[in-house]
Amino acid sequence: MALPALEYEEIESWITTECIEEIREFHARGKGLILLTAHFGNWEIGALGIARKLGVPIATLAQPQRNGYITEWMEKRRTMWGNKVYKTGHAAMTLYKALRNGEIIGVVGDQRGPEDGLRVPFFGRMSAVNEGTAALGIRAGSPIVMVLIIRENDGSYHLQIREIPYDDLPEAMSDKVAEITRRHTAVLEEFIRKYPDQWFWMHNRWKY
Repeated sequence: MALPALEYEEIESWITTECIEEIREFHARGKGLILLTAHFGNWEIGALGIARKLGVPIATLAQPQRNGYITEWMEKRRTMWGNKVYKTGHAAMTLYKALRNGEIIGVVGDQRGPEDGLRVPFFGRMSAVNEGTAALGIRAGSPIVMVLIIRENDGSYHLQIREIPYDDLPEAMSDKVAEITRRHTAVLEEFIRKYPDQWFWMHNRWKY
């Protein structure tokens, strides 16, 4: 709700040059880039600040809300510094084309997956996960980089970045997707264990 009053100068120091240069190097590989985050810290400010300092828009996928006014308000705020919002519907193809065009896409990847879908360990229990991020990354050859913006006690934030490696993957495509998903879920768990108060999640990840 505070985004309309936000000035870039207020948050510029939170998005360090070192982190931006790392992201720039990943993007320079020419295969597009997936910035994977979670409902953690302040992901909205992270997406805005990274794109502004990088000088390259981040494309995100958003599902329209039941209230059209809310949908319009959120899209306006999320694009106020140049980012793009793609609507859901043929989402995989939309994002695949964006990656093939060299775009940066942002994915909030901690949602619960479908009941009959892939499951990987999460806090010691098998949890349903969405495998779309891993599948997109593998098919497009795009780096997947976990980016989390972490709140400090003084009210400021700092970024932490972690590349999800593609090395030593199995041969079968389905096994590759499962392994990459397991890896990025493990990184998320690591950060939640370190900063448990910053994971903003209210749904049951182990519903089924």
